[in-house]
Amino acid sequence: MAPSARLAVVERLDSAQRIGEDLAGSFQMPLEAQHLTESRAAVRHFQRPGGRDKVRPIDRGRIMAKRVKRAKRNRATDARRTALAGDAASKSGRDFATAAAHHRAGRLNEAGALYAEILNAEPDNAAALHQFGMLHLQVGRAEEAVALIDEALQHQPADSAWLADRGRAQMAAGRAQEAAETFRRALDANPANHAARIALGNALHDLGLPEEALRHYAEVIAVAPGHIGGLTNLALMQQKLGDHAAARDTIEAALRRAPRNAELQFNAGTVLQAQGRVDEAEAAYKAAIALAPTMVAAHVNLGTTYLEAERCAEAVEAYRRAIEIEPRIATAHANLAAALHQLGDYAAAAAANEHAVALEPENVVALTNLG
Repeated sequence: MAPSARLAVVERLDSAQRIGEDLAGSFQMPLEAQHLTESRAAVRHFQRPGGRDKVRPIDRGRIMAKRVKRAKRNRATDARRTALAGDAASKSGRDFATAAAHHRAGRLNEAGALYAEILNAEPDNAAALHQFGMLHLQVGRAEEAVALIDEALQHQPADSAWLADRGRAQMAAGRAQEAAETFRRALDANPANHAARIALGNALHDLGLPEEALRHYAEVIAVAPGHIGGLTNLALMQQKLGDHAAARDTIEAALRRAPRNAELQFNAGTVLQAQGRVDEAEAAYKAAIALAPTMVAAHVNLGTTYLEAERCAEAVEAYRRAIEIEPRIATAHANLAAALHQLGDYAAAAAANEHAVALEPENVVALTNLG
């Protein structure tokens, strides 16, 4: 576990210890046990041999009055404790709702701080553990994400959605084989979890099993014919396996159902481009950009369609727009170098290529450009 994960555990253990100490300091004997103790004391008092009190009559009214008074005091104490617990639970719930709102809005620092605060107070808060794990996954800390989601699953081991999230974290950590097993567990818990089945297909693809991946995508479509993720992945896998006609039919079926889905338009472009249908691919990439202007991959691929059509100036513009959105994409710099070279701007092409190699020393396009 990473150092930050160890620190969190230490903080949680300290917090749990403090809670235990607080409870020990305020513990009171249950009411029934108190009554039993009083009764035994009274019996001992009146049965003591000798002494002037041994024949004194029992004042049952006084005993009952004491019991009633003690019971009232205990009920008041219990009520205060219940109110405090309710207040704590209410605050925790409000904090979690606020953290989740920050998370959805992309304010990850604010969300992370609140998740950590909740977990320091409630180390076993499964929902917070899960969401904190997903936040770690979003910021590229995949191993810590796996560890946190594992802790959440200790409380809800059959949660199919959380198991699927664990698998995604394992995939991000480069553990595709383990991820595939986790996705299978998610499907055992809920066979209708289509997202988990698609993710299993993706893991199988990464493991070099495209036919098995294709089967899982097809299973999703058999049960849910309009599932966009299933249709998209099925089309891409059909394309990869050389079934171009089937890939075209599948992607067109998906587009009919969700023409305003940016990811789908982008994937349609990749299928069409691979089939040499450059004009249609260009239209699909432009549709994706219109729906999601900051989709870097769509700008890069649009530039490639221009480059294939020898529209180099337009290609340069597309690549530069991609780099403006995300400067660390090595492929965009390498492709920009190729387009600039075609335009005869060799100095700018060399600079772009050097930038690509600096970002990704093994980038094939950049190394090819270098000769």
